[in-house]
Amino acid sequence: MAAGTNSFGEGLFKIGNWVSCKTCFEERISGEVMAYDPVSKFLVLKMPSTNSERKDTHDIRIVNLNAAKDPQVERVASEAPSRLPKLNTPKLKKRAEEAIKAKQTAFKLLQEGVSAEAQSLFHTISKTLPCKWQGPVIVVNESVEIPPPYGTENCQGKESALGHVKKIVDKFHKDKSAGST
Repeated sequence: MAAGTNSFGEGLFKIGNWVSCKTCFEERISGEVMAYDPVSKFLVLKMPSTNSERKDTHDIRIVNLNAAKDPQVERVASEAPSRLPKLNTPKLKKRAEEAIKAKQTAFKLLQEGVSAEAQSLFHTISKTLPCKWQGPVIVVNESVEIPPPYGTENCQGKESALGHVKKIVDKFHKDKSAGST
């Protein structure tokens, strides 16, 4: 098949075949076909994990074949595909609930009427110390307040925690300045 064309043959994507194609970002990916939907032109590939040292893990990529090109069969499946393992639905449900709860918690931490920079500072501090909003003021560990414009000079509170919070605020602003230059 000529490079750059987009007419993928259905026989190419039989489950178990090892195929490759170029994505719309000109990245060549390859993996074992796990699923193929000719109507939506979506292909599911299983490939060795890129982020794990464990040999029993894999990455799963879903490829939109409408945006892919240059398909190639690298290896034809020599035997019929094995049955897919049963899904652990309670585990999947628990993961979904945890993800929803985490997003809801993150949403509750947002404060209306403050700048994106203030939200980002709040998020940075809340990674290591308990924080809450009191109007537009960030309250850290019930002992330090950071009112607008949220600089180190604006921090006020108990001396025992003030130095540590000032260091976090200072680092936040330095990192932000370094990232914008």
